[in-house]
Amino acid sequence: MSVLQKNNKADKKYVLYLKKQRSITAFIACVIIVVFSFYAIAGGMELYVEDDRPGLLIFQWFTTISNFITCLSACMITPFAVEGIRRKHFAFPRWISVCLYSGMVCTTMTMAMTVAFISWSDPALAFGDYNVYLHIVCPIMVIISFFMVESGYLYTINEAVLATVPVVLYVIVYFIEVVVIGEANGGWEDLYHVMDYVPAHFAVAGVILIGFGLSFIIRIINNKLVIMHRKRRLAKLWPEDVSPAEIKMEMLGLGRFMGRHSDAEFVELYLDIIIDIADHYNLKTEDLIRPYIKGFVDSYNEKGKGIRL
Repeated sequence: MSVLQKNNKADKKYVLYLKKQRSITAFIACVIIVVFSFYAIAGGMELYVEDDRPGLLIFQWFTTISNFITCLSACMITPFAVEGIRRKHFAFPRWISVCLYSGMVCTTMTMAMTVAFISWSDPALAFGDYNVYLHIVCPIMVIISFFMVESGYLYTINEAVLATVPVVLYVIVYFIEVVVIGEANGGWEDLYHVMDYVPAHFAVAGVILIGFGLSFIIRIINNKLVIMHRKRRLAKLWPEDVSPAEIKMEMLGLGRFMGRHSDAEFVELYLDIIIDIADHYNLKTEDLIRPYIKGFVDSYNEKGKGIRL
């Protein structure tokens, strides 16, 4: 019996155990985000309709757009969280993770702008009715859930820039509607009253710079947390004094486990786990993939599927 098997004999954890915990946490976080965001957006639209205004007019507010992005991202992540609970492995496509990252930037900006500007000029608008959910509650929940349920991705500088696209687009549209066209000519009113405090061009540049700054700060924090969590997961379950042979045996067992729980129509190679282990023990990734695949195929064949290497 290997050192790893001895350590995990009581609960059969493997590395996947903590992945299952992340799946459960992700599912709960996503449900909370979706419920509160949908409740606030739908409630706000209802108030618009009661005031004889088109409900979709609420999407003039960046607050609504930012919460919609996070709500949509959470909806897309939820099925992967459910599948992660069943298969003990939580992972979702990178592009969805970038969408959530962008939503995180937008909702954080929403909360910051509310506290810095709207709360001073119109406290009722900032914290009244459903706005307290959109301006404060939902952004706080998104921040907490984003860092609690780290995606496993190390975001690049390009992705940090990409995450600010909704901010930049909205600022451009807002500037055109409020300043270039003007409310008197059919444009928007200055919803956020930013122009009451600073010149228009300065406000545009300042908001965009704030967006980029927040995006890069979030990227730095996320990347550090991802690296720290990976090391912590391995340190918690796997000792340092493990031989390469024992690790390969564990990869064989991990492959057998995944072979038993994989569907014929949806087969995955959990490369993120293998890379983490290879990096942690200074081994070659391909040397761990081979026993993993052998274990997977052997276990899969036991179900009568007939895979051949």
